[in-house]
Amino acid sequence: MGLHPNGIVGRVSPYTYGFYSIVPFQEGKHPEDLKDIHEGVAQCKAVFYKLIERNKIVRPRDCFERRSSTVYIESKHQTRITSLWRSFKKDPKYCTKADECELVASNEIRPPAEGWPQKLYHIQRLFVIDNEFVVEFENV
Repeated sequence: MGLHPNGIVGRVSPYTYGFYSIVPFQEGKHPEDLKDIHEGVAQCKAVFYKLIERNKIVRPRDCFERRSSTVYIESKHQTRITSLWRSFKKDPKYCTKADECELVASNEIRPPAEGWPQKLYHIQRLFVIDNEFVVEFENV
């Protein structure tokens, strides 16, 4: 770290970092205990979307992102949560204790007064800023 954090050119990540994500549920592939129903569609919750792999070098101003979409019909006033997770495993599959994952940060995103659009397109970003992270959620 030193006296001048701008002098950091890169550091090795001690963890694998990723976003909690929800994807369409696939029978036989995803664990049944992670199955959930959203707007009548079976989904797998707690899927680890890998951004930074353990032992890889990250540099200040690096940016990692995940693009996704969500359908809102009945739940358009539901608060969204975006969360960052980490694990000692190189390739965790789920944000669970079995995958040695732990929550790093969680942000609540409240819907606009009129609710979310029927199909919400969004980007989650993770920025590396010297010796810390910034998480961002953007509607697109």
